[in-house]
Parts: sequence; C-alpha cells; structure tokens
Amino acid sequence: MIKKLSLVFFIFLLGITVFADNRDENIDIFILLDKSLSMENNIEEVKDYIDSFIIDNIIIPGDRLLILNFYGKTEDFIDESVSSDDLKESIKKQLKSVKAD
Repeated sequence: MIKKLSLVFFIFLLGITVFADNRDENIDIFILLDKSLSMENNIEEVKDYIDSFIIDNIIIPGDRLLILNFYGKTEDFIDESVSSDDLKESIKKQLKSVKAD
C-alpha cells in the first residue's frame, strides 16, 4: 500500500515538474513528513529531496508550502507563502532541524 501511494505521489510530482519552469499561477504544496523512529535511517534523504527537488525546482514566488510533521500527533512545522529566495533558504534551514524521534 505504501509503495502504491509513493508511486502516485511521485507521478504527481513529475506532472508538476514538467510545468514548474513555465507556470505563472501559484499552487499550494502540502507535505506530510514522518519523523517517527522508523524514519531514522531515511529522514536525511527525505529532507534532501524536499530541499533540492521541491523547494529548489518546484516552488515559485507566491506558492504556499505547508509541511506537517507527524509521529503520534501532527504538528504544523512550516506554513509559508513563499515570497522570495531568501525565504526559501530560511525554510531549508528550518527543515534541517527535523530529527526522527
């Protein structure tokens, strides 16, 4: 089931990236970030993917990014309307602080 959901998510992202360079309308991007101990060996890869792929290649000024961390309970981690490259860098710094716990 998880592999199927991952595949659907990946296909969805492929569709976005095809148009990321030339779209002019803004989108909302929602990410659920599992920070449970089962992610201890993979969380750095996930954060790198969000950093280098989603933040660098998909998000344009005016997009909204919502990242929810979950493990036992769900918490709003980042909820920003991205207005500049400086804010993108700030989001990346915040993302680096997430640890599997």
